[in-house]
Amino acid sequence: MAPKLDLPKLCSNCAPLCHGVLPYILLSTIYLLLIRLLRYRRAHHHQQIHYQPSTPQSTILRAQSIYRSLFQLEFPFLATKGIQLALFRTYAIPTISSLLDRTKLLSSPITVAHRYSETWALFNEFALREWGSPHWVQAMARTRAIHAAYRKSGKVREEDMLYTLAAVATQPVVLINRWEWREITDEEICAIGTLYRGIGDALDIDYMSFFRSTPG
Repeated sequence: MAPKLDLPKLCSNCAPLCHGVLPYILLSTIYLLLIRLLRYRRAHHHQQIHYQPSTPQSTILRAQSIYRSLFQLEFPFLATKGIQLALFRTYAIPTISSLLDRTKLLSSPITVAHRYSETWALFNEFALREWGSPHWVQAMARTRAIHAAYRKSGKVREEDMLYTLAAVATQPVVLINRWEWREITDEEICAIGTLYRGIGDALDIDYMSFFRSTPG
């Protein structure tokens, strides 16, 4: 015969334990609910920005606002690593790697650090600084000037410029979608594409040369 449980005595023995644990359970539940409520607030805000009425100028400004939020607030670590990896991947392009070898830009720690610092500073200005502002205009002019002679001589091809632009636009998305706590939304993808299409136009990248060389 099974022993009879003394429920009143059992409950009285468990009361101190319950009183000690219940506040932690309650706080943990509230914390998890707040995390669930607040962690998607930027994604929802980006969606609201995306569907606002727009003009051509406000469209690029809204796209840049979403991109800046992703880069600086939502996923700063992997967004930065994605840009760095994208720039590193461009060194595998034969025309770019041979040019860097001839100019000795990657031949010493000093020149490597200088090139990286300048590239990173320019990126922050023309990708994250407000579109059309004086700092943005100066950064874009400097970027165009750096590449102008190489593009004119054919040492840097339009395909190389387009590949670099695409790598910088997409590599952070690949890393974020694979390793972050959420994926980039469709609205955010649209903002990234809009921004980098604008950057490509500002750099006068010839897209048609790519389409003409693509079969079909």
